[in-house]
Amino acid sequence: MIDCNKKNKVLHFITGIELGGGAENMLLQLLPRMQAELENRVCAVMGRGEIGKKLEKIGIKVYYLDLKNIFDLGVIWRYRKVLKNFNPDIQVNYLIHADIFGRIFGNIFGVKKIISYIRCVQITKASKKFFLGEKFTLFLSNFILTNSETTRNFYINKLKIKKELFFLSFFISPEDKPGTYNYYDDYDEQERIISSTRIS
Repeated sequence: MIDCNKKNKVLHFITGIELGGGAENMLLQLLPRMQAELENRVCAVMGRGEIGKKLEKIGIKVYYLDLKNIFDLGVIWRYRKVLKNFNPDIQVNYLIHADIFGRIFGNIFGVKKIISYIRCVQITKASKKFFLGEKFTLFLSNFILTNSETTRNFYINKLKIKKELFFLSFFISPEDKPGTYNYYDDYDEQERIISSTRIS
């Protein structure tokens, strides 16, 4: 059951938190806005980038799994330790590597609600192999958050993901000319969606 007198605890699970990435910078902009309603913490699979330091400086706890290489199976147990320490109500996954890992092991270790945040589609030779994992693990997410109609349509039409799983979080700037499609993160809408996620 939901305890209405306490903040929901949200773990933001991401591949890495270096400067320059869209998802990483989004977290730096979004999480301070959400602190009043939610208890937010971040978990990075690899690296200890500048975004992590900036988040910690403003009081947001960051866990580092310190993945060494693809054979580092200890990352699973380090992730489990984070879950036992924080016991999140919601886990939001960012970037394909962390997202697939977080869906699988988040379910195995009993995370209550899992949200996949898919910001874009990048089709390269290196990324194609991940789309099989993407297709066959997306059902493990409770729903999918995206800031792009193009991304949403790709997953529905190409990967045959149910459209009911998707929530859009974007706005079109009033300065954009008719017929153009420049999408921007709508932080208020993202906060509303994550804040209103039902735990039971």
